[in-house]
Amino acid sequence: MERIVEFFSVNVNWLGFYVSFGIILSFIVISFGKLFRKRVDRLLSGKLISQLVVLLILSTGIIWFCQSLHTLFIKVDGTATGNWNSVLHFIDPGAIQENKFKGTEFLLAFLTSFLGLVLMGGILISVFTNNYNQRVERFKKGFGNYSFKNHLIIYGYDHMSLPLIKDYLLESGDIVLVSEKNVEEIYRYIRSNLSPKEERRVYLLQGVRNINEEIERTYPHRANRIVILGEDKEEGRDSKNMDCFVKIAEFISKKHSSSGFGNKLLKKVDCHIHFEEQQTYSIAKEYNLPEKYKDVINFTPFSFYDLWANKTLVQGLQIKERNLSLDYQSLNRESEKYVHLVLIGYNRMSHAIAVEAGRIAHYPNFIKGDKKTKITIIDKMAEEHEMAFKNAYPGIDQLEDITYEFRQDNIFSSESKEFLSNLIQDENCLPYIMVCFNSSEMSLSVGMNLPKEFYDTEIPIIIRQRHTHELHNQTFSNVYFFGTEGIALDFKKMKMYEEYAAEYNDVYNEIFGYDTAWDELPQDKKWANRYVIDAIPNFYRNSIQNCILSDEIAELEHRRWCAERIFTGRVFDPVKDERLKKHPLLVPYKELGIKIQYQNRKLSEVYRKIDIPKMDIQL
Repeated sequence: MERIVEFFSVNVNWLGFYVSFGIILSFIVISFGKLFRKRVDRLLSGKLISQLVVLLILSTGIIWFCQSLHTLFIKVDGTATGNWNSVLHFIDPGAIQENKFKGTEFLLAFLTSFLGLVLMGGILISVFTNNYNQRVERFKKGFGNYSFKNHLIIYGYDHMSLPLIKDYLLESGDIVLVSEKNVEEIYRYIRSNLSPKEERRVYLLQGVRNINEEIERTYPHRANRIVILGEDKEEGRDSKNMDCFVKIAEFISKKHSSSGFGNKLLKKVDCHIHFEEQQTYSIAKEYNLPEKYKDVINFTPFSFYDLWANKTLVQGLQIKERNLSLDYQSLNRESEKYVHLVLIGYNRMSHAIAVEAGRIAHYPNFIKGDKKTKITIIDKMAEEHEMAFKNAYPGIDQLEDITYEFRQDNIFSSESKEFLSNLIQDENCLPYIMVCFNSSEMSLSVGMNLPKEFYDTEIPIIIRQRHTHELHNQTFSNVYFFGTEGIALDFKKMKMYEEYAAEYNDVYNEIFGYDTAWDELPQDKKWANRYVIDAIPNFYRNSIQNCILSDEIAELEHRRWCAERIFTGRVFDPVKDERLKKHPLLVPYKELGIKIQYQNRKLSEVYRKIDIPKMDIQL
């Protein structure tokens, strides 16, 4: 029996020697062989746990190897002293001084201590140091993975990102920004504009916004709000934004339908999607969510240019000291005056303003005096822009009370100067000048060098400035700035306007006997109600406040409604066809049937029932 035990003991030791030696040799071959080098590098550059596992396996192999050498070549007293010494010398190289080894024992003890010094002292510290450096680098470069809840997510980085961040810092919750750009540069810029306390709430992630894995790591189902901006100067920005939204909606829908812990408590998420191009923005405003998404996410498209058009023409730049609306003088039914909006320079901004003006610039004096609102665009390529504009809105010539003129000319030419001077000489004209060039320098140069007589009047001169935060020029009282890229989405004001639109819908249902709740309305009907809210300040100033007759309000509302429909691309046709955007009611009010005229007269009751003075808008 003793021989059997001795045989197995010796062979097990030899087996341990070969196995441990094989582990060490395999590690050397894998580490330096080209075939496996990339996998080892990925493993060693990975998570801390993977690096520690590699170190544990290698250390185990070396300790086992040293134990085998001790057992095979050093006589021990059978109390496992040799094995313990191997571990002790491996962990603590200084222990070699406490044992008086000689010959082979000393060489093996020295080898064990040396390997322990390398692995436990050098490599182990390197593993932790490397992991620390990696975590710092991953954070700075936006590759970290974190858990978020009740946060704001911004997908994409452009000039609206920082204002959004600053605005949300007034609320609670973290802010997560995902961008394809260099996150380190974005981080430096944001850091220079925030306090250390504010900065701690902002997390930057490197990623492509319409990839499912990148969406998942932002926890959109737990977010308070989502804003999809897209990247600045990105090709195909609008389509990628829409693709991002669809994937977010699908992800949140799956989370809501799953039975995971906490998923039953998930709430509906507000999602705002930016659209750069006017045409895709128009399409988005008629997009209805599929049924499976309606209970989990809200879809709200917006446009930077549309925001500024509304802020300028509807809200009057929010300047309380004076009326900066298009009708800065009263245009009641007896007035002989008319509005003449002049847009200098044509681009996305001036396009949005031209459309917004077309929706709201309808006045009661057209009924009696045939006073039309005029909108003139001056640009070097006006003819080309006119074709594009009329192609987008083929029914534009059917507007009764608004005319569009495209003047192809240089603003500094004698013809343009004469045209502008004639506006002042016309005592019935209410000029409204907006300089809209993309270049701030060009806009300022033109805006401050109009005919001199302009600056001694109350005629509003609104100049586009992309980077200034000043709303009023100190030299001339009638010069104002707009178009600052630092504008943020005012979520509180947007919510307030949404409540006004919902209130209008409720009153409309009450007057006409309908029962369609706001949340059940299709997207285009919601936008129709929002456009009514935009027009109410004008109606209140010039019509309702002056106790205008219901028939005249009905006619005014019909012209407003025609313009709204025309700016969705619709045209007149005797046969209604929503698919081809044809409508039989795009005709003058007097050509409507008696029943339709009666319904329009009832709309005056809707306007009178809405609590207009409480609205925080210029009246």
